[in-house]
Amino acid sequence: MKKIIPFFLFIPLVLISIYFGFTQLKSTPKNKNPRVSSLSPTEIPQISSTTQTVTPTIAAALSSQINLLISSPISGAEVDSTSISVMGTTGKNVNVIVNEQEITSNTDGTFKATVLLDEGENYISIVAYDELGNSAEREIMVMKLF
Repeated sequence: MKKIIPFFLFIPLVLISIYFGFTQLKSTPKNKNPRVSSLSPTEIPQISSTTQTVTPTIAAALSSQINLLISSPISGAEVDSTSISVMGTTGKNVNVIVNEQEITSNTDGTFKATVLLDEGENYISIVAYDELGNSAEREIMVMKLF
């Protein structure tokens, strides 16, 4: 009987050891590539002592707005003529649409378009846009007297 008691004490110790061994095995990360046993250091690139000056050319693309100023006519103006000249300033060589009439601004940014007027209120839409997709829009109202 003395031999049986140590044997019964030994069995739980073996089972506990096996249990902890399996839990450690599951928690250990597995190497995905078993052929790679260690990493070797890579060479460090040598930096030359010569320098080059780089000039960025993207400054024009950073401008995301177009200025659009209407100098004539003033919104709310009352006229008795059948047409009116719409004049203004924007960027140079910018596309401008005045009531569906497309024009291009001059090299100094000015533009001019003639709009026919109906009796009463006339709403004039002015849109300027560039090749980068930037745009600005204004609307004025001119009253043609009867």
